[in-house]
Amino acid sequence: FFMNAKFKSILSGIIAVSAAVVLTLSCSAPNASNNYVPSVPGIDTPVDGLSSVQFASAMQSGWNLGNTFDSAEYGNKNNKLKASNGKSYETAWGMPETTEKMICTVAAKGFKTIRIPISWHNHITDGDNYTIDPEWLARVKVVVDWARKNKMFVIINIHHDNLTSAQMSTTYGFSVNPDSSSEQETSKKYIKRIWEQVADYFKDYDNHVIFELLNEPRNMDLANPFNPSSSEESACNGVIKQYEQVALDAVRASGGNNANRFVMVPYYAASPWKYSNWSLPTDSASDKLLISTHAYDPYTFAMYDGSTDNTDFSESVEGAELKNLFDSLNTKWVSKGRGVVMGEGSCSDKGNTSDRLAWFKSYIAKAKAINCPLILWDNMATISTGATDASERHGYFNRNNCTWYFEELVNAMITTAGGTIDGNIPNGDGGEGGGNSGDTGTPVDLTKAVSGYGADISTANNILTIKTPASPAADYKGYSQVQIPFTKSSATKIAVTFKNNGKITMNFQVAGSDPWGSRILSDANAKYFNANSDYVTEEFAIENNAAFFTIGSSGVTDYEINVKSIVLK
Repeated sequence: FFMNAKFKSILSGIIAVSAAVVLTLSCSAPNASNNYVPSVPGIDTPVDGLSSVQFASAMQSGWNLGNTFDSAEYGNKNNKLKASNGKSYETAWGMPETTEKMICTVAAKGFKTIRIPISWHNHITDGDNYTIDPEWLARVKVVVDWARKNKMFVIINIHHDNLTSAQMSTTYGFSVNPDSSSEQETSKKYIKRIWEQVADYFKDYDNHVIFELLNEPRNMDLANPFNPSSSEESACNGVIKQYEQVALDAVRASGGNNANRFVMVPYYAASPWKYSNWSLPTDSASDKLLISTHAYDPYTFAMYDGSTDNTDFSESVEGAELKNLFDSLNTKWVSKGRGVVMGEGSCSDKGNTSDRLAWFKSYIAKAKAINCPLILWDNMATISTGATDASERHGYFNRNNCTWYFEELVNAMITTAGGTIDGNIPNGDGGEGGGNSGDTGTPVDLTKAVSGYGADISTANNILTIKTPASPAADYKGYSQVQIPFTKSSATKIAVTFKNNGKITMNFQVAGSDPWGSRILSDANAKYFNANSDYVTEEFAIENNAAFFTIGSSGVTDYEINVKSIVLK
């Protein structure tokens, strides 16, 4: 099917395209275009050499395993693997025990990141050294490993260990009390020891595992811990800075890959707005700190259950508030080269699905514009589950049967963030789906594909679609030719994940004055494939001097080829 001179006129400018680098890593002043990093489900996004802004972009969109490992009790220093209600802590707040199928389903939906909130204070076996129960650590590791098997970024943290001053005498943990130096010293010891152990336990994991030093640190003794006065905010941030420095030093000193691991750091309550008297901790690694923040905004729409509760979303009103939020984060951090991760966010189910859909599209578009991923909070609570607090209905994934309560909302979130929904990715034993090789590699930019005569192409949701043209010329009916440029660098193989409804062929070409004609490499080595109703992955050894990977139909008069990913390895 490889045609000659009749393709030449289509190719003006292709030589310039042929040198395109698949994944552009820029160290220049951050902006949306030169810091966006694509991520493909089931494939580890290369992260070596990324700036913090680029790394945040690569996390794309994520999901919280909420109310699970973060469940907690207070007032007892006895180590317990079970809560007072007799359930394991993992299920004490109403969630089912986490399974590999759950994690596989979340990954297959298209989420690239999972956040695993973890409370540690109920799992201390030695109060003098704050020794973590090894069974608790081992259980956390199981879930981390499931997520990594599915090529996800994984966030682990210290979550609900933030105490009141009174609880400091009855419960292990830390307080944010600017008026008590003794509490601060005890808190530093606790935070340091937790991170010494957690960092050591996961030190050999690569940079797709992220440490979040604290979750929403705040003074729990205030009348409203989430709304301090300006002086209280400033005083508390002075304490939080000290805690995060102790934690970061413990992480960096623990060895392994922790010397350069990405670490998330919040300021007061992880609020986007409450940063007075706060600054980043001093770090021995370069540009490995990410701002950790949470925003259920606008609050009256996304959460508040009261007299001024709002169920309607308007781009001119609520959308303007979201613009202000992300403009502020961009001005304060991203524009200055600091990546931001929205570790929690959602809008509560108030029976207003269409307005929530508008919220998701607006929120995610504005977040993506500054390369900020949202990690969706999910507590499995909805109107349909009987949840009565209208501000806390943040259920999206039914873990009991691995289905989605609001699939339209989740799909909009992932695709607006630039992701792909409902892909087949490798899940291993106990998983669902499968088919993509899932090997680590560098993804090729499918949007660089160039069509030859006889093919209509489009790219949507990170899928390259090659179809029969509306009016094919008589002498080219049944044939197509599409070139995808790549830069070989040190890669030796290329893996293509695709499906098709008729016979197709694939091969390599070189750049030159006639790239559509006689520049085809080893025509005899072209591979032909019959129809595949499901995605399959095929590998090719990259031929010398190859600059394009070429895909096309072969004598099929009504065809469609869907390419999910092309990966250099």
